[in-house]
This record gives sequence, C-alpha cells and structure tokens, in this order.
Amino acid sequence: MRGLEMGIGWMGNWSQGGVNPIPKCDKGKFGLYCTESCDGCIESICNRCDGVCIDSSGCKPGYEYGPYCNKTCMDWHFGTNCTKMCYCLNNPCEKNSGICSDGGCKKGWHGQSCDEVCSKGTFGLDCSESCDGCIESACDRFNGECVDSSGCKPGYENGPYCNKSK
Repeated sequence: MRGLEMGIGWMGNWSQGGVNPIPKCDKGKFGLYCTESCDGCIESICNRCDGVCIDSSGCKPGYEYGPYCNKTCMDWHFGTNCTKMCYCLNNPCEKNSGICSDGGCKKGWHGQSCDEVCSKGTFGLDCSESCDGCIESACDRFNGECVDSSGCKPGYENGPYCNKSK
C-alpha cells in the first residue's frame, strides 16, 4: 500500500480494489494508522504520511534539529535544537528548559541552568566563593587563583590565591 492525499482532511491508500480513504491523523500523529508521533516538531505539526515536520523553523526545545525532530537532546544539552549546554554538578539538566534538578553547578558556572560564567570576583561551585584579595578581584573562575600578575591587594598575603589577611 502507498499513501495518497485525497484532499483536505482525508488521505487514502492504494490497494487492488482502488483507493480506500481513511480519516486524517490527529495533530502530532502520522503513519498508515496514525500511530506514530511527531511530538518534537514545533506545534507537533508534521506530514501525516512520513512524519517530516512541516514548520521549517525547527524543533521544539529539547529535540535535535532534523526533518523529523524525533531525537531528544544529548545529556548536558538543552533548548531549541539542543544548542545550549548546562554544567550541572550531579545530573544532566532538563532537556527543554535546561534547569538543573539538584546539586547546583560545577565550578566556574552559576544560574538556573548552570550556563552562566562566574562574574568577576567569584569562583568555585555555583560561583559561591569570592577572590576579594586579588588585585581588581580578578581570579580564575574554577579555582580562585589570582590572574593579575601584579599580585595581591594591600593587606593580603602574597600567594596564588591572596586569600589570607596579613
């Protein structure tokens, strides 16, 4: 059997006896008996015969781009066409929104999706530590080591972290 468009709202199949019309698939479904899903397509609109997404603007957030949008994002990726990365500490983020479920962010990252770089003067897990002793509070966002070659602010002991008061 082979699919055949018969006009708005109907499709049919060739058989030896002729064309047998069957009802149009519901939104988000496709295939001979409308049993396949195209949930990854924007607004779940796809060709009811082969499942190719009709809306050319891409896939829903959480799905990889392609004609079918039928693959979810790989772990640690999220968003529209899976183009964003998250740096959650313990588990991958939620594939649609990027929200980290538990445990906070890896060193050097913060934000709801752990996709924002630590602000100047902060470092570590969830950017929760500060490097106030470094000149201009410039430090490595992962370990807190001062990046300014001129050293520590007055009142702090010289060393890579400038984290001890004199």
